[in-house]
Amino acid sequence: MEIPDHKLQELALEAMWKNNFFDKHGLYVGRQPITTLQTVWKSRVRGVGNRVYRRPPNETFHQFLGFYLSETLGHEWLAQEMQKPVGQGHLVATWVNETHELMNAQSEQMPELPVKSVLMSGNSKALHSLAYDLYSIRLSGEKILPTMVNRIKNIDQFQGARYEVAVAAIAIRAGFNINWIKEKGAHCEFVGQHRTTGDKAVFETKSHHREGVLGIKGEFNSENAKIKITDHVREARSQSKKDIPLIVFDDLNLPITGPAPLSEKRWFNDMDRQLRTYGFLEPGTKNSFGNDNMAMLCVTNFSWHHHKEHLDLPNEVLTYFQQGSPYSLKLETIQHLEGAAKQYGFVTPYLEEIEEAVKAGLVTHSL
Repeated sequence: MEIPDHKLQELALEAMWKNNFFDKHGLYVGRQPITTLQTVWKSRVRGVGNRVYRRPPNETFHQFLGFYLSETLGHEWLAQEMQKPVGQGHLVATWVNETHELMNAQSEQMPELPVKSVLMSGNSKALHSLAYDLYSIRLSGEKILPTMVNRIKNIDQFQGARYEVAVAAIAIRAGFNINWIKEKGAHCEFVGQHRTTGDKAVFETKSHHREGVLGIKGEFNSENAKIKITDHVREARSQSKKDIPLIVFDDLNLPITGPAPLSEKRWFNDMDRQLRTYGFLEPGTKNSFGNDNMAMLCVTNFSWHHHKEHLDLPNEVLTYFQQGSPYSLKLETIQHLEGAAKQYGFVTPYLEEIEEAVKAGLVTHSL
């Protein structure tokens, strides 16, 4: 039975409309749209933004994310980058090649199964996180600007663009509707309004550049890696309009330090000392937190790319926020943002896809 494409689009859009249940009930973190397996039509229909994709029936959500990333950046561009010698292609292409190697190795071990589970490397997790971020932004109805795509493809601008996309996706999963700021000159990244609490804020992102990491020339030396949190806070404050709460995300871009207590982490002690010297944590001082519209500072360390093997450790996230000022955010808003940041990098497979694959004998265990 052949179903016309326009009918498939109607069914997919109807499924997306039903997904508004999540919006109405405030369930944002980790939310996903409805996916329908069209077994009679030998295809799976997926809706993203205003696009409907007719995909292979055995394609998993993670595989679709790989396709979606390639489509967003350009299939031809990515293919060309993947064919370049090691070290000459774009970092995303390197991550894709490494992920394909992991998948091919698994295929050789279990050739009879068309759908398999593969343990991620640090780079493959970074790859899937980027793909999921782009997917989340488009799923929300917000556009992925051509300028953003160009910045991602430009290795000199990749790190900053990548983190802007990550924070935008975190905000969306935390319940914000976002709008990119398109002004010229120095400005923040986007404005967001929370669908449940009504809180409105402007978001600014900062990321520490390290030699030898994420396309930056040189060789990484952890002993010489400095933290510039006060410089970043000062810059963010200067770029923000003063009539709306300011939320700053700052990524440390350091190797993950494991489950040690916060007080034992070198980066925390360095950062705490800087903030206290700057007067950020001292009420009543010129630079104190609460002396202007800065409502929240979220420090992250999403740094799987530093590690060859994926480390199954909690995300390193530290949140500062102020209460009792005209620019304070509701506690619920802060909890949603912090929760989404702590879940960052976790791309859950669709349970119904796993169940279907198991029933069909395509996998021996869940992903």
